[in-house]
Amino acid sequence: MLVAKGEPPPLLAGTCRTTPRRLAQWHGWSVWRYDFAFPLGEPPNFRKYQIGDRSWQVHLPADSSLRMAYTACNGNEGPQAWACGQERNERWLHLAAEHAARPFHLLLQGGDQPYADALWRIPIFAEWRHQPWRQRRNAPFTPAMAEAARGFFFDSYCRL
Repeated sequence: MLVAKGEPPPLLAGTCRTTPRRLAQWHGWSVWRYDFAFPLGEPPNFRKYQIGDRSWQVHLPADSSLRMAYTACNGNEGPQAWACGQERNERWLHLAAEHAARPFHLLLQGGDQPYADALWRIPIFAEWRHQPWRQRRNAPFTPAMAEAARGFFFDSYCRL
């Protein structure tokens, strides 16, 4: 997926040229998806693809020996949550070293992908959160709240 203003360039993978498909729009930005596939079982065990001037490499199993990794969130993203960046990223650095030594073919992510703790600092949600529980439970999810939440998550995903 790709987020861009205007239509992005096609994806190039070997002799394949794939045009993107728009999934959503938000305040002048569009979310685009590319559909493409690589055949399995043929050397080399990796393939490259590119969009514009950026390229990526995908590792493929040569047979049915799929190597997978699973990740979840690091926990809390509050300002005091981690003493230093190295501590915060220790598991990610370990995963990257494992991938460099013996590549993973698939990475499944669970838990928070963008951390959503900051959502509660948006005024409309901060006001709601500070109401007594019974009021919160019965309060409607307003169109203004939906707009604020959509903007927060769109911006959060774009920063990843």
